[in-house]
Amino acid sequence: MAYKLTEKRLKKAESILDAAFSLLIKNKAKEFLPRSFELDLRECWNVGYQELKFIMLDMLRHEKYKYLAVRYMEHTDGTGVKVEFQRHLADIHGVSEYNRLTYDKDRELFWNGFISRYCS
Repeated sequence: MAYKLTEKRLKKAESILDAAFSLLIKNKAKEFLPRSFELDLRECWNVGYQELKFIMLDMLRHEKYKYLAVRYMEHTDGTGVKVEFQRHLADIHGVSEYNRLTYDKDRELFWNGFISRYCS
């Protein structure tokens, strides 16, 4: 069963999502607290990591909150990008595959777009 970002889930977590989005804007996408973000959402939605992973992938389709999903995927546990997110991040960043050696450069255009759209 694939978990989705439903309207009900979106409404229930709106304050968590908006607070995290505001933090992204305030820090120009430089700082994010993925662990507390994850724990807050898991508690709010009463889901585990595996379920949250599917919701985050579905969140990529949301115009505003896709940035939270991407930032979460980039820093899930502080050790780097998890294998299950690499293909999706490569797609978002417009590269053929995830490469940890070029990742900072690969994601630059995406995050510069966020900064120019929301942080100006």
